Amino acid sequence: RERIQISLRQGETKREELAVKNNGSRVVRLSLSALGIEDFLRMNEESFQLKAGESKIIILDFTASEDILPDLYNGKIVIEGVGVKKEIPLIIEVESAESLFDVQITIPKEFLSILPGEKIVANIRLFEVEEIGEVDVEVKYEITDEAGEVIVSQKETIAVEGQNNFIKTFQIPEYVRDGNYLFYVKIDYAGKSASASQLFRVGKEAVQGIQIRQF
Repeated sequence: RERIQISLRQGETKREELAVKNNGSRVVRLSLSALGIEDFLRMNEESFQLKAGESKIIILDFTASEDILPDLYNGKIVIEGVGVKKEIPLIIEVESAESLFDVQITIPKEFLSILPGEKIVANIRLFEVEEIGEVDVEVKYEITDEAGEVIVSQKETIAVEGQNNFIKTFQIPEYVRDGNYLFYVKIDYAGKSASASQLFRVGKEAVQGIQIRQF
């Protein structure tokens, strides 16, 4: 897997599986460790041996504690052995256990791969989970790289009654490196939060491998 992206509500646990295969011609001993997201992740094995051509499934249990702050968290799983090292970026969205609103984000196909200095465009939909009438909600936008570094950030207050659909556009700085980036949207109202995100690529290379493989 090239990356793992997962959404959790406070107090929720989700399970993912990571397939590791030895494509070499000799036995290797591998160790797994989590960096930056240790409080979220438990693995059923952290050290094991693989013969040539052998595969193994690692169980990953992600848990968001009930008191964790709803936000975007970045980290990685590091797989290491003799002459072997692979890092798998992890993106974890934490939402409130309950929220009066929800949010969806869609990046049109033509903006899934752009160049530094160009604009990223996203369609945003905010909608009520429960009917409460027109209210003002705080919306936070962030664009981050896979290490979690924020390159664009903005907050605004938007009126919502039933639902609100709009287009959001940001200029990507010319200095950013080629790679995958995350467009993250978070709404806050009455002390509760909901969020959504979508990956896109900056650079000359075509978009590839950004769909999460489900096991």
